[in-house]
Amino acid sequence: MKDSDINTYIATFKKLLKVARYTKNEQGTLKMFKSGLPSRLNICIINNSLTLPDTLKGWIEATCQQQLKYLQIKEYSQKGGLSPQAQVLAKRLGIHTNQNQTQNQCRHDPNAMDVDASNMRNCPCFTQLSDEEKQKL
Repeated sequence: MKDSDINTYIATFKKLLKVARYTKNEQGTLKMFKSGLPSRLNICIINNSLTLPDTLKGWIEATCQQQLKYLQIKEYSQKGGLSPQAQVLAKRLGIHTNQNQTQNQCRHDPNAMDVDASNMRNCPCFTQLSDEEKQKL
């Protein structure tokens, strides 16, 4: 599979099955299909499937679903975030995408306690109590 183009891979695989006069249920067909996929995609399908597909049709569906998830994650995690079309759609739907926030900015928790690092030097150091001190308590 080249350049994350799962549709071309599936179409080519089906075409080659016919040329080779193999059927979808032929022994080894499923193994050949899986061996043409990137190993990370195989692992994701195995890890994320409630029931592991046992037919070519099931593997094709699982492959398409996993590839779609991968592409959506890739799109969202890009440096720029969502694509311009996705940003427009999100705005129309009233979804806040935090596109203006940089990764280094953190949200301020209004309930957080302010701590001044310079005052921390005056705090006593806590050490473990000895057996005698524990008995006194």
